[in-house]
Amino acid sequence: MSGFVGRPGSRPGSRLGSRLGGLLVGRIPGGARWRLYARLARLHKPIGTLLLLWPTLWAVWLAADGRPKAWVVGIFCVGTLLMRSAGCVMNDLADQA
Repeated sequence: MSGFVGRPGSRPGSRLGSRLGGLLVGRIPGGARWRLYARLARLHKPIGTLLLLWPTLWAVWLAADGRPKAWVVGIFCVGTLLMRSAGCVMNDLADQA
């Protein structure tokens, strides 16, 4: 990563979230091909998903008067993860051209 700009002495991926995400991606069953798809979808960098999930869950809690059903929260969590991953993949495809 030659274009990395950060604090002096820091490295890309040295943050706790990136390290934990990297551990999770490394444990995906099914071989190297699935791990490559997970890295393409940026599952090893969870901050984007969390930044998108925060206002989504806030809206769900407000809409349900503070008591959302568990399946509704689950659907929105999975949807947030999938949409963020799809956006990362589409961005990579657009950057290739």
